[in-house]
Amino acid sequence: MIFDLHGTLLDDEALRLRLLQERCAAHDVPFDEASYPARFAGLDDRTTFRLLWSEAQRPLPPDELRRLLAEKSRGYAAALAEEVPLFPGARSLFEEASRRLPVGVVAGSLRADAQAALKGAGFFRRCSALVTADELSRPTPSPEGYAACIAALDEVARRYGGEVITPRSVLVFEDTEAGIHAAQRAGCKVAAVAHTQRLDRLAAAESHAARLIDLDLAGLEKELF
Repeated sequence: MIFDLHGTLLDDEALRLRLLQERCAAHDVPFDEASYPARFAGLDDRTTFRLLWSEAQRPLPPDELRRLLAEKSRGYAAALAEEVPLFPGARSLFEEASRRLPVGVVAGSLRADAQAALKGAGFFRRCSALVTADELSRPTPSPEGYAACIAALDEVARRYGGEVITPRSVLVFEDTEAGIHAAQRAGCKVAAVAHTQRLDRLAAAESHAARLIDLDLAGLEKELF
């Protein structure tokens, strides 16, 4: 099983939005908060910054992009040091899944941010594979992140004599339309939760619910596999 991190396990979209707004304001780049859920939910930080700077007709050299990512990452780490905001049901579902199967996480953030969040939540030791945006050449909705996570999980399973893990055997938990498309293009089935986008935007998923806490792992396995 694979969990998207931001917006699925972590209730951190408001924090990520605030940090993005701060970076835009510091550089006089316009930012429309009302359009954020529809336009940027599910996209990684690097892609979001590039789109915003492009729309503002501002150059964004690689060194400035690295500075923006580092500044946002420092703000994120400072916030997580005070609290790691999990959605209701995230802990019980993640822990149940990890007791039964190798579990992976895909994150649209830097590895440092994702690791800090997983460690703060107590999930890192239970995570068999972690793939982050800074390790990918193509962002969501490309299937690259999920394909890489599946390969890593399969390697772990083989190392310990487990069953072969293929895309058709993997269930992904997602919260955005872009993430659903990425997981399905990688060959996985998806259970979507309407944490950050309306439920009707998630209709392409094989299963969906309003909240993570509404999902039953055993029921999903029986329904989808």
